[in-house]
Amino acid sequence: NFVNRSPLLHMTGEALKEARMSGATDVRFQLDLPLEKTEDVRAKGQVRFAGNDLRVMPDTPWLEGTHGVLAFTEQGFSLPTATARLLGGELRFSGGMQERNGVSVVRLQGQGSVTADGMRTARDWGWMSQLGRQAAGGTPYQVKLEIAGSGLNLQVDSTLQGLALNLPA
Repeated sequence: NFVNRSPLLHMTGEALKEARMSGATDVRFQLDLPLEKTEDVRAKGQVRFAGNDLRVMPDTPWLEGTHGVLAFTEQGFSLPTATARLLGGELRFSGGMQERNGVSVVRLQGQGSVTADGMRTARDWGWMSQLGRQAAGGTPYQVKLEIAGSGLNLQVDSTLQGLALNLPA
């Protein structure tokens, strides 16, 4: 809501328009607003996550218990390192937002582990909970998420080693 009600919405190319977060955060914000040259507006700040649940877009999973510091300016944001619980395991991730060919691009990448129990209890991801009911154990993975314009690209890589799946041959 803070981003959507502030100049940051347009300054960040609406890249975080659909992001959702629970709980309170520590937000530090500095705005330089030249009265005679409004095109030279500068914003700078930080959002400190202290165990918040966060979802970047409706089609992405909830990152539960997120810890980290997101730094932003009128040109984008960066998240040097953060942690969260996702699908029963810990996720360590980083990323940010930049402008590419006039389009705001959000990129996040990370590595973590997933468990069958975590898959079964996935919030808002019905197909994942169905898959979790046919699974046992857990496995490490690497993930890359890119949001550009109205498009979403999610890449997940895993050997699936340690995860048993009870699926038809």
